[in-house]
Amino acid sequence: MSAVPSKELVEKLLKITCETGREVVYVRYIDGTSDFHILTPEGGCFPVRKPVVELWHTHPIPRYTPSEPDLVTLWNLTVLSDYPVKMYVVSYDEARGKAIVLETKFTKLDTRLMKMLLKEVLGIEYEMFRRLLTEKPMCITEISEKQLELMKRFKPLIAITKYELDVKLT
Repeated sequence: MSAVPSKELVEKLLKITCETGREVVYVRYIDGTSDFHILTPEGGCFPVRKPVVELWHTHPIPRYTPSEPDLVTLWNLTVLSDYPVKMYVVSYDEARGKAIVLETKFTKLDTRLMKMLLKEVLGIEYEMFRRLLTEKPMCITEISEKQLELMKRFKPLIAITKYELDVKLT
């Protein structure tokens, strides 16, 4: 099991996300250097200059599982590396005053399993967007539970560890 994520880094990323309403990405490279990016309101791309060890990523709207683009990014970085790259999806649960940090890494490079996982994740995300447009929004907790259950079925491919941290955003 990994070490508990840095509370200071989590607070910094969440404060910027809360202030700007934008996704924030923090990239730590194998040589110990890092880059920090504030993305457009729609998300977006960011440059990767060297082999990556960790990728930290916030969501302005709380989300407790990696999205399909998050998984594709992590997959691509892992395929390009000789080691499992870790992605940390960071969100804030306002009702509880806690940061939710989901550490995700691919433990096996199996393209067939990855395609199956992405297809099922896209199905859940399609349902979420359909509900947003036509009915009541799909609760974030419901989305998270469905996706976490789905990812448990892909355990030989992907490992997920959830952390909850008390944070102060004021």
